[in-house]
Amino acid sequence: MSNGIKNLQPVTHLFSIAYFPPTEWFARFISGKSLIETYDYFEKQSYRNRCEIQSAEGKFALSIPIQKPAGTKPPISKVEIDYSENWQQLHKRAIEAAYRKSPFYEYYIDAFEFVFAEKSRNLFELNIRIIDTLCYEMELNINYELTTCYLPEYVDVIDCRTQLHPKRNMNRPDFLPQKYTQVFYDKFSFIPNLSILDLLFNEGPQAKLNLINSVIK
Repeated sequence: MSNGIKNLQPVTHLFSIAYFPPTEWFARFISGKSLIETYDYFEKQSYRNRCEIQSAEGKFALSIPIQKPAGTKPPISKVEIDYSENWQQLHKRAIEAAYRKSPFYEYYIDAFEFVFAEKSRNLFELNIRIIDTLCYEMELNINYELTTCYLPEYVDVIDCRTQLHPKRNMNRPDFLPQKYTQVFYDKFSFIPNLSILDLLFNEGPQAKLNLINSVIK
């Protein structure tokens, strides 16, 4: 006999990989079961190799240059990073300039030194390591899975592969970013959905609660 209580199953989200993902990406990532796409193609100006931070001049994008192989398009898991320019030092200096005065910058920044000091060959592997490190630092117990093939459509899965993109509208009714004090809040007010680094450096241990409260279930 039914007791009138629905047995709600965890929602599954499907994500494209992201470089220091935006807060919406992470808020959805921790709100249910998660899949990360391994076999889609690289897309220019997407979060796959790009993150957005808050600088003294406002929102500022950091992009990892990639090698562009001739001929066929490789899956995202095979895309290699281009080190012909010193993007690591550029990113490190930009992040330091933006967040060195934030409350928790010194506490967390050393955990990400591998991004700026080591030469990871593969973009996908670098992003996975970043995501794992973020989960560890925020004490998030996330058991995600990687896709084993590419499917254009899924059943009973919220497909975030095309939804979450820096050039597309983020005004979705089930995501309401919770405001917090940013480094340049007095100058720009609150800028939502920046890189998870912005939330982590400004809120520290409270970052997890902020993400949980940003998803409307």
